[in-house]
Amino acid sequence: MRVKFDYVNFSLKKKITNAVVVASVLFMMVIGGLLHFQMRKVLYNSETKRLEAQATAFESATQRSIASSAQVAKIASASLDNLLGSSASVGDTAILKWLKGVAGDNAKNIYAAVTDAGAGTTKVYHFTASGEPAVGAGAFSDSRFAAADVSSDKEVALVTSADKQAFLKVATKGTPSNGKTVVVGLMLPLKELVALVNKNVEADTLSVLLVNGSGDVVSTNVEKYQGKKLSSLADGEQLLAAAQHSGKAERASFDGDAYIANYLPLSKVNADGGILFLSPRSGSPLGLLATILLVVMGVWTILAAILLKVFCVRILSPLEQLTNSLKEIAQGRVSEDLKVEYLLNDEIGAISASVNGLVANLTETARFAKEIGEGNLACSYEPRGTDDKLGIALVGMQGSLTKAKELEVAQKEANQKSHWSNEGAAKFAEILRNNHDNLKEMSFNVIKNLVKYVGAIQGGVFVLNDDVEDDQFLEMSACFAYDRRKMHQKRVEIGEGLVGRCFFEKQSILLKEIPDDYLEITSGLGQKNPENLILVPLKINDTINGVLEIASFNELEEYQIQFIEKVAESISSTITSVRVNERTSALLERSQQQAEMMAAQEEEMRQNLEELQATQEELEKRARENEQMTGDLEKEKYLLDALLTNIPDYIYFKDEQSRFIRVSESMAPLFNTSNGSDLIGKSDFDFHAAEHANSAFQEEMEIIRTGKRILNQVDHEVWEDGREQWVSTTKMPLVGTDGRIVGTFGISKVITDIKMMELEMKHQNEAMKEHLDNMEKTSADAENVKLMYNKIINNLPLKVFVKDHSGKLVVVNSAVAKAHGLKPDELIGKSDFDFYNHDEAMKVYQAELEVMEGEAKTYVHEEHTDSGETKMLKTTKMPFYIDTIKEKGLLGVQLDVSEFSNIRIEEQK
Repeated sequence: MRVKFDYVNFSLKKKITNAVVVASVLFMMVIGGLLHFQMRKVLYNSETKRLEAQATAFESATQRSIASSAQVAKIASASLDNLLGSSASVGDTAILKWLKGVAGDNAKNIYAAVTDAGAGTTKVYHFTASGEPAVGAGAFSDSRFAAADVSSDKEVALVTSADKQAFLKVATKGTPSNGKTVVVGLMLPLKELVALVNKNVEADTLSVLLVNGSGDVVSTNVEKYQGKKLSSLADGEQLLAAAQHSGKAERASFDGDAYIANYLPLSKVNADGGILFLSPRSGSPLGLLATILLVVMGVWTILAAILLKVFCVRILSPLEQLTNSLKEIAQGRVSEDLKVEYLLNDEIGAISASVNGLVANLTETARFAKEIGEGNLACSYEPRGTDDKLGIALVGMQGSLTKAKELEVAQKEANQKSHWSNEGAAKFAEILRNNHDNLKEMSFNVIKNLVKYVGAIQGGVFVLNDDVEDDQFLEMSACFAYDRRKMHQKRVEIGEGLVGRCFFEKQSILLKEIPDDYLEITSGLGQKNPENLILVPLKINDTINGVLEIASFNELEEYQIQFIEKVAESISSTITSVRVNERTSALLERSQQQAEMMAAQEEEMRQNLEELQATQEELEKRARENEQMTGDLEKEKYLLDALLTNIPDYIYFKDEQSRFIRVSESMAPLFNTSNGSDLIGKSDFDFHAAEHANSAFQEEMEIIRTGKRILNQVDHEVWEDGREQWVSTTKMPLVGTDGRIVGTFGISKVITDIKMMELEMKHQNEAMKEHLDNMEKTSADAENVKLMYNKIINNLPLKVFVKDHSGKLVVVNSAVAKAHGLKPDELIGKSDFDFYNHDEAMKVYQAELEVMEGEAKTYVHEEHTDSGETKMLKTTKMPFYIDTIKEKGLLGVQLDVSEFSNIRIEEQK
């Protein structure tokens, strides 16, 4: 595109002078041109009128055809509506018969589309190309017309058949009846209509092109244009656009020839597309005359052309080049090729220099904008100066985009960290929830997953051990290092080392340089030790339960540290819950053990006595072996003192005259003294009746004389104040350091309540046996036995009941019914849920299920009646198979031992 001028200093004034000379020569050419123009105008007006008349004739013919076709379609639609309305089951045969009846002269053009709304189908009844009636599904059965052509809602539309023929569709929509909608229409072939209107016009004097809405030539009297797109022909698209825009006859070029074109839009007849009428501009005698005139005038212009060429080369060409460059720039196309090489120093040279500077500036600006668009925000760009607003704005845009990108990256990173923290919180909440009943397993699962989650290499959990109040320390409950569980035992004193300091200060500690000897666990593979360490207190509501320690090769970021501290709070909360659960379980187990101790107290007394004897023998042996073991003896004395001070049983030591030399503190209330030391030096004669005191004295003298022991002897004691009690007593000889018997010692346990219960049970068993004997003697009949059995359990002073596996009563005696204020039959089928609140009833039912699946249980408990009275009950429950319902249940026996309990309380008072 570059034009180079090798001449200089050719002034613009001389160029204008030459132009004036050329203009004088061209004056004659102008006169000839005006004459030529006038002749062509006459030719143009003549052809324009002919085209407009042809268009008017086609429009009139088309409107008449549409009107008549619409009338036919309307009549046919009403007829088909009547046919369909007469019956809901009109078939294809009846409709085709109707079609043949209404066709007449329109046998090839008429069709009917029937839509069944219920079935969702559309059928098209039409004539084939051969004139035979047929039916198609949504379209013509021979595919001449598609479903879109038939189903169009327009009453008038230009459609094209499968063989590229143009038709004008005229349709009328009928009234819906019996769920069916009817559309009746006619397909008018436009080729016949065009031929009819232009029957006296030859193709070489007038070309008629029928164009649809897509720009296709669907009908024409020029065969070579049939079925082609106007856009595929030379100047076809411009021809159509200009004709549609003008609305009147205009000069135009088409397919290499010059024409006068007139366009008739089919919108005037409510259809798409239009018709182009083309008249050639070279077919008139006036054109030949105008050509001769132009040749003559051309001779006069030869010399002027030579001067005009020089004028164009030296003035117009540079201006045209500058104009083209500016147009390209105005349209946004900028490149180095747009620069103009102009070597003159005139005004055009100054303009060229400015344009070249503008091109260079815009090229650099485009490069900068392109790199910014491709994401290279670091590219450089220098504005042309302080007044270069575009350059300054682009640099400002670069800064804004850089800040926006930085903010986007920061926001994305923050979102990722937030998602990471939320996902981790859910994960560790699940771990803590699944391991809430085992502190060590919970600690290991947490530290293993936490080390992996934060990308660390090892970690440990230290939990506060406060089992001994005066000796509290931190104990490692779990350790995980190098992807393995480490069975590492470690005790850390509070305030000692980093772990102890973290616990004491209740603050997290973060180290970025760890001493080489700090970590006790290494990889064993030659890897270097971690360099980053964080210790976080397991704190919840200012309560510290331990310390979390994590070591990592990588430096932990702030969001990871916050996440670890948040997990530490959850761990601390879970540890608190685990400890409460463990202590609750321990208390429950201790309560159960205490209940079981009541059944094993006699065995414990025997074991305690044997332990005492073994302790005494061991002390004597150590005394003989080494007199320097005085300290150990003091310890044993301390243990003995503790035993005698706290044991609830009665333990005593007597000398050879049966005087107390050492007693347990539990004997002070028994002898009505303030403490056990008041009994020292006294004997049974100072507290018991002479008969009982003498009997005890003789027994103890016999033990001293013979060395024989008395084991678990049950005595009935009567005190001087009238109190009576049953005592289980074990007495043994007290051997001195020289092997000589120097007295006696023993242990006694008051078993009055047990003895009374045994006597009562004995009496009840004898009564039951007596009843059973009487029953067997009275009748051998099974029914009588059953009645007798019911009589027996109803007369027992015990509550007897049987429950099925669901806790409902199956058998009750009168004592149970009386306690509930109901008859026995009224209690059958009821459960504890009918008499007690749900929580209490559920607790009893769960305990009874354990009995049904396990072993019998006996326990003593209190019961509060509605009258405010408190009873002490002894209940025994055992598994029992109920034959009548083939199901395992429960048999229960309940005894009121309130009197025995009251007697014991009175005795203790």
